[in-house]
Amino acid sequence: MRRFCVCLAVSFFFVLAVPAGVSAYDEDALATTENPNRPRRPASDDPSTAENVGRGFKKLPGTMAEWGKDTGNRASIGLNGVLTAPADPVFFAMEGSEVFNTFPAAKFTGPVVGVFAGVAQMTYRVFTGVFDVTFSWVPFLYMQSPIPRVDLVPWAEHDEA
Repeated sequence: MRRFCVCLAVSFFFVLAVPAGVSAYDEDALATTENPNRPRRPASDDPSTAENVGRGFKKLPGTMAEWGKDTGNRASIGLNGVLTAPADPVFFAMEGSEVFNTFPAAKFTGPVVGVFAGVAQMTYRVFTGVFDVTFSWVPFLYMQSPIPRVDLVPWAEHDEA
């Protein structure tokens, strides 16, 4: 019981005290030795600023029409991922000997391992598809679904395809 209380106390310390110490960190204190070749930019949490676009934020759409088009496209890609997910084990089984050619006896073990890899990718595709459909209305999130193997929804365009 004593060990449990100690572990709980240490956990609370890391949850409560460490973030307070991190938030007290002053970034401007390091600005005393500023590099003249790299000027400092003011920090901003606004997702639409140019320096935040490359850090995982997407540029916000300018109008409601652009937002609606982006929302519909992300929801369509997510729906396409959910609908085509059962094809992943089949495709991986067909391509197994090519994809897993470093395995011993790849001609025989590749399709078997491909089925398991396809089930894993099917799970991933369903999860990301549901995420895209659920959060398609959030304007600064990127599309999470992988590039589709089959296009059942012809009007949807993947960001990376």
